[in-house]
Amino acid sequence: SDDAASHTSRLAPDLEEAASQTSEPTHRLQLPLAANILDPIRTTLVCDGAGEIMEVLQWLVEHGTAEGLAVVRVKNKFADACADEHDGYRDMMVSVLYAGSYDLRIIGEIQIHDQRLHALKLQMHKLYTVKRAAK
Repeated sequence: SDDAASHTSRLAPDLEEAASQTSEPTHRLQLPLAANILDPIRTTLVCDGAGEIMEVLQWLVEHGTAEGLAVVRVKNKFADACADEHDGYRDMMVSVLYAGSYDLRIIGEIQIHDQRLHALKLQMHKLYTVKRAAK
């Protein structure tokens, strides 16, 4: 409606100002705000050991683009030196770009877990939720 468009156009300068006052330029919000959503689609793959995790990653890197899921970033928390940052938990997070018809582009996340660590993660999820809420 016209009211919604008018309200949105009045908000845009306020949002831009708030985004520009962020201390780190890399953390500044982009407009439209939807541009700041990195992984609206997420899935989990549970593997049996490090070898299988590496096979999945290799397949995604080699064949993902052909399947419409180009790998754009890999965050390997198995190799992360800061164990305390993740409470000792390890997984691999692969960001993929899906390019669809009508210039649709969506970044999704594929979380690759070790079977034993994933079982522990499920047990520890309540503690994680409480800790994250306290931040």
